[in-house]
Amino acid sequence: MKLIFFTTMSGSPWGGSEELWYQTALSALKAGHVVMISVIDWGNEPAQITNLRNKGALIHKRLVQTKSRLSKRIINKLTKSLKAKQSSVYKELLNFKPDIVYISQGGTFDFLQDDYYYFIKQLKAGYAIICHHNYESGGILDDFSRDRALDIFNNAVNVFFVSRRNLQTAERQLASKLNNTTIIQNPVKLQKRKVIDMPVCDSKLTMACVARLECAFKGQDILLQTLSDVSWRNRDYELNLYGSGPDYSYLAKLIECLDLGDKVFLKGHEPNIEKIWLENQILILSSLSEGTPLSLIEAMLCGRCALTTDVGDMGEYVIDQITGFLVPNASIRSLSNGLEQVWQNKGNLSDLGLAAYNYAQQKIETLPEQPLLNILTNFRHY
Repeated sequence: MKLIFFTTMSGSPWGGSEELWYQTALSALKAGHVVMISVIDWGNEPAQITNLRNKGALIHKRLVQTKSRLSKRIINKLTKSLKAKQSSVYKELLNFKPDIVYISQGGTFDFLQDDYYYFIKQLKAGYAIICHHNYESGGILDDFSRDRALDIFNNAVNVFFVSRRNLQTAERQLASKLNNTTIIQNPVKLQKRKVIDMPVCDSKLTMACVARLECAFKGQDILLQTLSDVSWRNRDYELNLYGSGPDYSYLAKLIECLDLGDKVFLKGHEPNIEKIWLENQILILSSLSEGTPLSLIEAMLCGRCALTTDVGDMGEYVIDQITGFLVPNASIRSLSNGLEQVWQNKGNLSDLGLAAYNYAQQKIETLPEQPLLNILTNFRHY
């Protein structure tokens, strides 16, 4: 069978949302399928793409595209002729004549970008879509865009979501139920799933925020503002920000502005997850929107509880006062209340972490790429 794995990832060369299609592509190659990968050309190729190439995958690269805004100006672009689009970069993909195309989206409606939309409409093959993120309080689609989105979704072999709440939000945005959906998990990269001993910190509280440095989604700036309150000035704590992203310099300046340089540290990307939890007692996620973040699942499987906002499916894993601390949103008030609960429960973090570990063990699927590959390869397009 001939499969295309097409990712719309355009914020950085690699991220947590890429792991599922990557592992599925590896499984497809191992099973003897012919695989083509379509990714943005970043110049420096991520190691995962090189690995796929070495294992026999064909690699197709596209120029970085600016995401379209759902406006009349962009809708007018969508009306360009198919003939003009057939001479574009997507011609190589169409000539590959796939049996099925798996489209990995960061956002739920990425495919409304003009090039993506026309590529899907030209396909003479089945396609499946996965949505890794949705804005619960985002804007409303106009009628034209909503009709186009429903057309794409309803004609898909399957529409996967990593968060049940993201699906429910999409149905509200579409004003329509989707009848071809599956909730699926992302694969966990941990070599071992075990409770890691808490770091010896005496009375200090050590917190880790493990997330892309992109405040519009992850809310690290609101978290810093919350910790700048006078109530935290003389408390013995440390917050370590792990990750990379476009807001690194902004956060560095904000740490200085808020006089938090002796308590908050930018650690960069740390590939060794176990190392993070050897040094920190609790995960803090101040997200404004989410799917189901891998950093939360990984922390729980290392025996760490979390303080998170109630967005995406984080409330499916963080049971307030049982497996962690759940606050309504990323406002100063909510985060302040949540952080105060964390501080008052410093002595209970080990017990909460163990409860989080046991809960996650029950919920996490070991190899989610296997059922996904089965769905893709069992499809027959006539």
